[in-house]
Amino acid sequence: MKRAIIYTRTSTSAQQIGHEAQAAECHRWAESHGAQVVAVFSDTCSGATSATDRPGLMSALAAIRKGDLLLAFKRDRVGRDLATNLAISGLVAKAGAQLVTTDTGEREGPEAQLLTHLLDAIATYERAIIRLRTQASVDVRRKQNKPIGPAPTGQRIVEGALVTDPEEQAKIKRVQEWRAQGLSYRAILRLCAEEGVTSRRGKISLSTIVRWSESR
Repeated sequence: MKRAIIYTRTSTSAQQIGHEAQAAECHRWAESHGAQVVAVFSDTCSGATSATDRPGLMSALAAIRKGDLLLAFKRDRVGRDLATNLAISGLVAKAGAQLVTTDTGEREGPEAQLLTHLLDAIATYERAIIRLRTQASVDVRRKQNKPIGPAPTGQRIVEGALVTDPEEQAKIKRVQEWRAQGLSYRAILRLCAEEGVTSRRGKISLSTIVRWSESR
């Protein structure tokens, strides 16, 4: 039985087809094709991120053996850049393994190569379109003097304008007071959890504590 190592990728933590959904589809494909899943690795990064800048992918490559399958949900989950995907395919082949996605299968030969190149080219095109649309939206907001991106710490966006967020500023002040008392970031994190102090996303993390502590 062939070994399969699953690799999942999302560009954001809120992507509709997330890591779990991708892994589930890969598990189903492996089961139906007589492959045994031995590990799952993931990255949350842009589809154009190089292989060496993806910790999950590098771990997957380190785990594969000759004859293994590196299995991904779709070709664009490997990447949305033709050169990046070719580089990753080369690294997998060098290890004596095969890069397989559920939309291409284990096809070999010139037709399979053509299909993968077409899918990579389409993904590269889609990425370019997304980038153009995003830039167009940014340009419009800039011309209208509207905020671009999330509101800065201690502020919020109301009807397209930045305004003070008293509730978040009070939380920031509380955290800074604890820090001034000499408490560690982790101690402050525990206090926040105990007192129900959360960020605007409804949760609290060590990185948020550090950012609030250093906010001016």
